[in-house]
Amino acid sequence: MTVEVDGRPVSRFEYNKVRALLAYLIVESESPHRREALAGLLWPDQSEKAALDSLRNALAKLRQSIGDQEAQPPYLLITKDSILFNQASDHWLDKTHFLLLLDSTKTHRHRRIECCPTCTERLKQTAELYRGEFLEGFYLADSDLFNDWISLKRQKLSHMALETLSKLVSIYERRGEYAQALDYTQRLVELDPCQEETYTQAMRLLAS
Repeated sequence: MTVEVDGRPVSRFEYNKVRALLAYLIVESESPHRREALAGLLWPDQSEKAALDSLRNALAKLRQSIGDQEAQPPYLLITKDSILFNQASDHWLDKTHFLLLLDSTKTHRHRRIECCPTCTERLKQTAELYRGEFLEGFYLADSDLFNDWISLKRQKLSHMALETLSKLVSIYERRGEYAQALDYTQRLVELDPCQEETYTQAMRLLAS
């Protein structure tokens, strides 16, 4: 999980629950989250009062880490009942752009995607954005609910990335651009080494 503010890496999160709070808020930014729900997600083994106190402390450290009070508009929209990541704030999230690029290839009008240079370029940009599993290596030892959320996101985004790479392999193979197709096949092998079909595809491209 890499976070930057004004081009500088943020490394002052102090502990993992602060990172987890930011990750959850920024990814799930469609609607406000009640404090009780966030406290239960991140501190399930504590009493409600203790969990809410822990959330209050983590939120204060998060705001300090990302400079929320100085940001205009602020990154976080906070009330006494709920917390929401501000989608109108000055931020960039790789997951958001990953999904926007994929959606744009589905709505763009073309006869066949392999004949559409616009969508090919968007698929390439999508593949470049996927650099590994969602929050790779990150988990909370005392929160199965949060870890389950991470797992679901990982599976969904991984599936989308594999589909994107498969489409690029097909596009470049049909065009006869075998070296380019092979590059994306190799990425498929790196992400999902258990698919025998990918190895068969790689051997066919090498022969071509």
